Amino acid sequence: MDERRRRPEQHQAARHAGHRPGPTGAEVYSYALTGPDWQGELPSGVRQLRMPTNTIWLLGRTEMHNTSEEEIQTVTGYQNLMRLLPLSAWPNTGSYVPPDGVYDLGVPSTPPSELVNVTMTGPEFFEELAALLTRPLNPPDAAMSAVGEELGVHPYDRSKLPTDAQLEPAKHLGLSRISRHKASEPVNGWTFTKTDIGYYGTDYTQRAYITAIGLGANLPEDALYPSIAGAATDETRAPLRYTLTFPAGQLPPVNGFWSLTAYDSDSFLIANPADIYAVGHYVAPVADPVTGATTLYIQADPIADAELRATNWLPIDTKGNFSVTLRLYAPRTGDIPASWPPPLVRVRGHHSA
Repeated sequence: MDERRRRPEQHQAARHAGHRPGPTGAEVYSYALTGPDWQGELPSGVRQLRMPTNTIWLLGRTEMHNTSEEEIQTVTGYQNLMRLLPLSAWPNTGSYVPPDGVYDLGVPSTPPSELVNVTMTGPEFFEELAALLTRPLNPPDAAMSAVGEELGVHPYDRSKLPTDAQLEPAKHLGLSRISRHKASEPVNGWTFTKTDIGYYGTDYTQRAYITAIGLGANLPEDALYPSIAGAATDETRAPLRYTLTFPAGQLPPVNGFWSLTAYDSDSFLIANPADIYAVGHYVAPVADPVTGATTLYIQADPIADAELRATNWLPIDTKGNFSVTLRLYAPRTGDIPASWPPPLVRVRGHHSA
């Protein structure tokens, strides 16, 4: 197992249950996740969250405001209060010991992406697709349902499926279409989706594309993740420097918080002596007192201004390529200009710390 810190799917969210309004009272954060066919009575103070399927993926995050020992203990305390248990165990003061699981060494350990993209044949792919389509499409899609039935995919009917020779290129054609799909046009080199993420409707290509690059995605009103990549060195392998300048009044518009994080070419956080892995969240960057603009310095060496090193400097690698990702939690999407984020600018000339 690689002990380096890998890029998270999505960074921290709120310490509480999110920025959306919820119930109030003693049990404000007690929820029951129920399947589409569940019927029954819920205990007082428990809010029902009805899921569209009987299988769900639950990912929780807890925000840290700083890296002090006191804050770590506070966050750990919140995490220790979190419980996930069957509804039948709820009246028993939440006492529940899950049954021991079973690890089957015979189950292949091939990563799902490799299994789908490389290992599976075309016929195997469509047979697996049919096995997963055991419920009606959500949202309903009469046209696609009719096509699926005609092809023998939904419901599965092997006698209707095209020949193996046709299914093999069909799988690869679909994967190629997904890889060439653009979620949105880049803005100043930044790639991000301000809409149409999390809500897919019948846009199956968009859904497949987001799944291919990140599996899950927050809704735009919850979080946005503009990303951009660059070279860490020039043609002589000398480290490069970059700046990201937000004009006055154009810091990331959020009701929660924002941050900027750098990653190496393998999508790992970049180790650095200063132990700085993100800027913008723990301590607000310092703006220019005259222009009001806020400039972030993205480079391997410490910046010359000692006072700004802890607030406006984000270390990057000294070799290969890198990428940086802005994270906006509870973004005010209506306040984002069409030409935002601003460009990542390469600084010309040599630099001495």
